[in-house]
Amino acid sequence: MFRFLALNESNDHGDESEEIDPSLDRTFREEGEPIEFIDDIVFHIMQFLDSEFILRVCMKISRQWFQQALQIPLMLDFSSQSKSFSFMDEKNLHSVLTCPNLEQLTNVNFSGTFCGSEGALLLSTSPFMKNLVALNLEGNSIGMDGVKLIGECAEFFEYLTELNLNSNGLYNEGWKELLLLWSSHVEKRNACQRSKLRKLCLRNNELEDEGMEEVFENVPRGWFDQATELDLSQNKIGPVTLQFIASQFGQLQTLIINGNTSIEEEGMKHLAMSKVMHHLTFLDLSFTNIGLRALNHLTASPNFQHLTYLNLTKCSIGDEGVKLICCSDFLKKLTTLKLGSTVVLNEAVTHLSNSQNMSTLTDLDLSFNFINSVGMEILSKTLFLQNLTCLNLAENTLIGFEGISQLATSEQFQNLQQLNLSNTNLDPQGMEILCTNLHHFPKLTSLNISSNALGNEGAQALLSSQFSPFIQNLTELDMTQCQIGMKHIQEISKKFPKLLKQNFSFSFVLEWQ
Repeated sequence: MFRFLALNESNDHGDESEEIDPSLDRTFREEGEPIEFIDDIVFHIMQFLDSEFILRVCMKISRQWFQQALQIPLMLDFSSQSKSFSFMDEKNLHSVLTCPNLEQLTNVNFSGTFCGSEGALLLSTSPFMKNLVALNLEGNSIGMDGVKLIGECAEFFEYLTELNLNSNGLYNEGWKELLLLWSSHVEKRNACQRSKLRKLCLRNNELEDEGMEEVFENVPRGWFDQATELDLSQNKIGPVTLQFIASQFGQLQTLIINGNTSIEEEGMKHLAMSKVMHHLTFLDLSFTNIGLRALNHLTASPNFQHLTYLNLTKCSIGDEGVKLICCSDFLKKLTTLKLGSTVVLNEAVTHLSNSQNMSTLTDLDLSFNFINSVGMEILSKTLFLQNLTCLNLAENTLIGFEGISQLATSEQFQNLQQLNLSNTNLDPQGMEILCTNLHHFPKLTSLNISSNALGNEGAQALLSSQFSPFIQNLTELDMTQCQIGMKHIQEISKKFPKLLKQNFSFSFVLEWQ
């Protein structure tokens, strides 16, 4: 386990006058004969080691290893997801940020540590933040005061390429303050007046479109020219912000703006008309409620011709919107298309199945729509969806036995690896049809059949196919809320040893003897 105090312990190898056993700088053969590693080899070895291990172990081996360790770029993770999280209080945060052995710290993750503005103060005064390339402060609620403290740390901006300030309560004022301090520092140090930032995450910071003109007015032209990834999701941005993005982010490849419900037609028009969108490959518009007129700008723009990922979940585009995508002259490279909760009916399935634009798709999400057995029959005869590896049909409750039968007997999904049939009215008979036709899905590894009234009869259909080489490929199985008895749950767990993930939550029902 990582010890924070160890970072600040005095290191004996720093005192050149101290007598050190020469054997400490050697590695031994099995016979005991010592071999000295030259500095380059020691340095090369440590490049393959975890930063935490270098700090805890390598720096204590010998003077040689200590000196070489000081040259290794370090990456430390103190996020709420890491094993070090439980140690991260204000005292230990101070210990980390004042450690004399972190001269080469380039990447640090403090997400979810709740350090607040006090943590921002410690961060801004740390002498070893000047070499940072990536900083993650997500979910720390540093607020306006914390942003100002970080912004005043001039050296902090010199090499920074990744900055994550998600969920920090910035508001427009905090974002404006950071931009102003940032640009003024770089302007003094660098005549080209450009940041080196490539990835910027500002999700869930209450940023509003109203007043954004004032926020952007002091940003130098070309300031974000090197940025390739921008996340402004779950804010309140609209046309003003999108116009700024369309003019300033000349190399943008990933744009995530989901959850901003004020984008509308004008906002999409700004993006569609901007040639700087030409590099865009990833676009997330989910939960933005854009309609057909806004979507029309997207599908008719040559600036989106390199898109490979498009997420329109919870956008009420309907069958006509799907038709626009399928008939677009420019959306011909899509590999992922998310159309969950888009009011899709069977007509949309027809467009998808017959569109050559869809031949590159590997991931298709049609969940939470109104597809029935007729739509499944159309889908099962597709000529252009044969490259799918992931198909999500969850919550299409009209599919039923007939629809499942159409899918199971189709020979068009030989490459499918993940199939989600959650709450599709799959019954025991449909389960039997699916299991006996698994040879049509030879690459299937993940199957979600949760929230279907399968009962023990459906579970038995799965067990009866246990010797099929195709069912044995499953590594993930979700049978949540399927009304299965404990005996059958235990049998499934026993008969399918390759299952790495299995979920039977809320499936158990009492079986009376």
